[in-house]
Amino acid sequence: MPMNILGRVEAGPLPMRFVERDDIDHLQDLRDAGYVRLRFDISGRICTGATVIAITSLGRLAMCHFGPTAPGSAGP
Repeated sequence: MPMNILGRVEAGPLPMRFVERDDIDHLQDLRDAGYVRLRFDISGRICTGATVIAITSLGRLAMCHFGPTAPGSAGP
């Protein structure tokens, strides 16, 4: 799920690289929502990885309200 990936990014050091296709798809959703800034690794016409270079202010706000660390959530 996209918010789970956002939580992983928030907990780790930036930049953070992802190579799994499902992760890249979720990161594209987060980018489209304005939650993260990404850099894509392209080989020919194929995306081979994505690197999160920043979580935006909107992304941090979303984590406060909807993420795994939101108040009242069960957490991991």
